[in-house]
Amino acid sequence: MPFIHPAIFWTGLAAVSLPILIHILNRRRYRVHDWAAMKFLIESLRRNRRRLRIEELILLAIRCLAVLLVAAALARFSGCESMGLLPGGDSGRRTTVFLLDDSFSMAQKHGPSRVFSAAVTDLTEWLRVQKQTDTVAVLLGASHKPREAFFGPAFVTDRESLLVRIGALKPSDRRMRLSESLAAAEEIFRDDKPGTRQLFLLGDFRKADLSNRAEADACRKRFESLRKMGVEVVAIDYGVPAGSNLTVRSISLLDEFAVANLPLRIGVTVANHGQQTVRNVPVRLSYGAREGEDSQVRLPAQTIPAIEPGQSARAEFGVVFRQSGPMVVTAQLDADELLEDNTARLALNVRSALRVLVVDGRPDAARRTDGESYFLACALDPNADGASGVRAEIVAPDALAAVGLAEYDLVALLNVAGLAPGDGAGDPPQVAALERYVAEGGGLAIFTGDRIDLNFWNGPMWKNGEGLSPYRIRAPRGDSFRQETYHRLDPRELVGEGPLRLFEGDGAQLAGLIRFFVFTPAEEAAPARSRPELGPPRVLARFTDPQNSPAVVARKYDQGTVVMFYTSAHTRWTDWPQDTPPGIFTVPVHDLVRYAARRQKERFTALVDESIVYELSPALLDAPASLRLPSYPATPMVPLRPERDETRNVLRFARTAEAGVYALSFDAPGSAAPAQQVLFARNGDPAEGNLEPGGREEITAAFGSDEFVYRHHEAGGQAGIVQAEAQKEYWIYLLTAAIALLAVETYLGQRFGHYAA
Repeated sequence: MPFIHPAIFWTGLAAVSLPILIHILNRRRYRVHDWAAMKFLIESLRRNRRRLRIEELILLAIRCLAVLLVAAALARFSGCESMGLLPGGDSGRRTTVFLLDDSFSMAQKHGPSRVFSAAVTDLTEWLRVQKQTDTVAVLLGASHKPREAFFGPAFVTDRESLLVRIGALKPSDRRMRLSESLAAAEEIFRDDKPGTRQLFLLGDFRKADLSNRAEADACRKRFESLRKMGVEVVAIDYGVPAGSNLTVRSISLLDEFAVANLPLRIGVTVANHGQQTVRNVPVRLSYGAREGEDSQVRLPAQTIPAIEPGQSARAEFGVVFRQSGPMVVTAQLDADELLEDNTARLALNVRSALRVLVVDGRPDAARRTDGESYFLACALDPNADGASGVRAEIVAPDALAAVGLAEYDLVALLNVAGLAPGDGAGDPPQVAALERYVAEGGGLAIFTGDRIDLNFWNGPMWKNGEGLSPYRIRAPRGDSFRQETYHRLDPRELVGEGPLRLFEGDGAQLAGLIRFFVFTPAEEAAPARSRPELGPPRVLARFTDPQNSPAVVARKYDQGTVVMFYTSAHTRWTDWPQDTPPGIFTVPVHDLVRYAARRQKERFTALVDESIVYELSPALLDAPASLRLPSYPATPMVPLRPERDETRNVLRFARTAEAGVYALSFDAPGSAAPAQQVLFARNGDPAEGNLEPGGREEITAAFGSDEFVYRHHEAGGQAGIVQAEAQKEYWIYLLTAAIALLAVETYLGQRFGHYAA
């Protein structure tokens, strides 16, 4: 029907009979009385009867037509395309695409229900009034891939089943992809036959989405293509400002490594997307090997005093993981208008200890305390069991060739004279291996000593500024047997970071307690050339000698870090390793490990839609692997097969459409050992928590045009009203024509003498 409210039209059509009935009744209410004087009048009327009847029929037709026009106007007449009565109507063919925003911002509570519920209610109402001859398609803007339609395009032959499916929909954990969804709608219209084309956009049209420049540019292109195809676009805006909404913007490990039995710091950043300042915000933290189990450890809540509108604040938690292995940390806020952004997860691989390879250039099997590595190993791993968070393994320089460096987080060279040269020309093989190790992210700590070979250290280790050694060095200065002469660390030149964090601020007084009897002078000459991946040397501390020689120097070497101490790690050159007062040596040594050790490659925490990629070790290459999704057991386990990614074997899963914990399990057939497990966390995009609506102006700017129908749901989003605005309506013209006809009827009635002048 070409009417938005066909019932009103049919009622008006029945009302057309009223003027006819009135006309008939008026004719029958008069009684005829003959009297003599009327004979001449009757004769005259008999001659004019034909003219009077024609005049009455004209007035009656005008009255009926006026009633019909008023009925059509009230029924919201919108054209005759659906009846094929107008040119280009294509016999009433109509294609309607509904694009429903199911991003998790649509889960916002508004009144007694959610915004998404209102959109679904309107969608079901529109689908009920669609004719079975209309082609209908339903697209979901977030939970489906751009080219996958939730329904259609097809005729709605089983309306009730479709309505049941739509009624069961829930907001997804993903962001709205407006440009991709518009492209999918464009593809549907392009593949469809000509006819009336309408696109209904049902969403909250948040400002954060529409103001994204890249997204707006893509939307502008898609909208222009739709406009050229003759598609009528209707935007139904369900967006409402948030009175109160807090979002967990991020959860992160504030320390470099997660190591069992060591205190760690977890930071939770909370954003206030509401319109008022919130005070005393409780933040709760829990952790465990699996999310939601009774074994979860729950920490006392931290309270953020106040967060201004549009601002963020951070709460810090101290955590000690009592066991190693995969762990999930969950941050939780109190319920507000949008529940989905009140939770965030952090997946970690808690290590039993960091592995440090100590290369001892002066080992002493007879007296362990005389070994160059004795004091450093005691500081790092006093019980030789890794309980301190670091496991130190000691080798001689000759054994370095048989060691796999990739297994260690840090390599320490202590008083190493040199490394064995290769058979051919060029750098010694172990120097090249160390360079690759550091370039790929490994850490290298160097302590000098009385055995170093200047030709080696100023040759392949320095390479005119392009090697691992930051500076060219000279012969040691000082006398270990005359300890009445010494130097200290210059407090004015201390950089309290990395391995020297203990000496920051007031801690500089502690540095004044350390004596250096012998040190290795360094030449701070600029290198002849430098590779772009090599950072410049940074002097973290200097000696108090007349030349103010460098004492500790750090340098970025591609992805790794080199820290060089121009003194020994043994008490022969300095009393620093004696650790008096306690901690003055132990703390900087552990800070050194945290500063320079290899960073974990694995990225276990990311946003929804970011792929899971796990690099396989040779031991797991043939192990059957399966992935448990957050919706398990409703969703079955997903088997994964290894694939080659450049130079490594990986497991990959790209469909991370759900927020929550993904558990990757490796089975060991025929083994009594439990299955190995790796945990990953995916969080919803915190930008979805910014619920500020864009409105008509932002939509117009994103589309680059105002040639669309805009309707805010609260201003009247009923199916009939919106559908009327989406079509060309003629009711105003019909109402004007009805008024004009009534004026003509009045004029003709007076002209014909039917009304008193």
